[in-house]
Amino acid sequence: MFATAAAIALMCQSLSSESLHDVWNPAAGLFPFLLLIFLCWSLACGDHRLLPLTVLVASFVTQTHLTYVLPTVGMLAVGLGGLLAGGVRRRRAKPAPAPGSDLQRSRAPAWRWVAAAVLVAGVCWAAPAIDEIEGHPGNLTLIVQTAGHRGRHSGRHRLERCRPRRRLAAVVAVRAATAWNHKNDVRATPSSVATDSTIALLAALGLLAVADSYDGVRILARPR
Repeated sequence: MFATAAAIALMCQSLSSESLHDVWNPAAGLFPFLLLIFLCWSLACGDHRLLPLTVLVASFVTQTHLTYVLPTVGMLAVGLGGLLAGGVRRRRAKPAPAPGSDLQRSRAPAWRWVAAAVLVAGVCWAAPAIDEIEGHPGNLTLIVQTAGHRGRHSGRHRLERCRPRRRLAAVVAVRAATAWNHKNDVRATPSSVATDSTIALLAALGLLAVADSYDGVRILARPR
């Protein structure tokens, strides 16, 4: 836990200070998505009581910005997949509990958390669903239409259709970025120290993931 907290603090140093308090949508969902990673990790380890909170955070992150849609789906796939695989493995390893036994009563509350997660999902997505039904078109439909027609209305397509003089002025305006421009973080070349530290942190996280997976396999392989 301490090592994870220290790694998060170090990774936060790679972010601009505006990202920690900015109301820009991609920045607003950054730390909730980090929370979602740990929630899905806990789900994959079998903690089904975090299902409602996971659905709440996933809904918030997804509705904050479309950038988080695919990563959120991937995290939920890992968490729910691990939760289901762990449940199946435990059922195969243990005999079926007798009706009314303590083991059967301990499994019953899991469905309550699933029902609570479904209820939370209904509350979180009620407003988009109502807007989609009553709107002509709804917000979700507009998002799909915008994504489907982005090629004809993209900045690159319009820039190619400009006259040479206007095109040069547009390119100069785009390149004239300041430190307050969010695109400056993408265009600016990181220093060697930032690159080396990022590679070292990613390598350490990869080694920790491999070691944790190996320990999990050893625990499951122990005779009971």
